[in-house]
Amino acid sequence: MPDGSDGRIGDAVLRKEDQRLLTGQGNFSDDVVLDGQAYAAIVRSPHAHARIISINKTEAFSVPGVLAVYTGADALAEGLSPIPHNTAPSSPPDIALINRDGSDHVTTAHHVLPADEARFV
Repeated sequence: MPDGSDGRIGDAVLRKEDQRLLTGQGNFSDDVVLDGQAYAAIVRSPHAHARIISINKTEAFSVPGVLAVYTGADALAEGLSPIPHNTAPSSPPDIALINRDGSDHVTTAHHVLPADEARFV
């Protein structure tokens, strides 16, 4: 680019879609309806780092239209591996983020769904 920018972070971007989206003339992904379409809902704990003792899926399955309920135990049973989380921070963190076992929280892989404790609120 002639001004020395690379066209990414921090650069002004000409927005073409705003007018139609703000005036109801555009389409959002939620506007798409397909035959046999299903929706997902994520239930999160209101308590950060709370221990998960058990999850009873019975009540969820009693709701009409529920197709499946997945827990961290289900993900482990299916063999889903933790997601690698390797970052290269540009500066050191303000505080050390250490897991309960002493490992570094920033670079430790995270499970898709928690099986032992709620990770996020």
